[in-house]
Amino acid sequence: MNMAILVFGVLMILVCLWGIVAPKPMINQVAGFWHQPWGIFAAVGLRLGLGILFLQAAAQTRHPGIFELLGYLMILAALMILLMGRKRIDRFIRYWIAQPAGFIRAWLLIGIAFGVFIVYSVT
Repeated sequence: MNMAILVFGVLMILVCLWGIVAPKPMINQVAGFWHQPWGIFAAVGLRLGLGILFLQAAAQTRHPGIFELLGYLMILAALMILLMGRKRIDRFIRYWIAQPAGFIRAWLLIGIAFGVFIVYSVT
């Protein structure tokens, strides 16, 4: 389980680094993903899977309480995506696409910090 979480953390760091180097192409790639017929279901499935994985692995991490909380938040995020629906998510994505590159890069730095925390917590 920890290996899957470690891979998730490393991938998160890499995607955020890509976004810092080239924010618009990364945002456009994410937007293209959402516009696929299966995009919303993949996003929900990924969040549910990660949420369950974080809950199961929490006891084996350096910060079990935080990982348990993150697991529940991921499951909640999956449910929220379903409740929001495609129209609201499209509006949300258009908001992010319209943001200046510096704003996107600042958020991606937070993503890198989160990825580093995940990697640290499971190693």
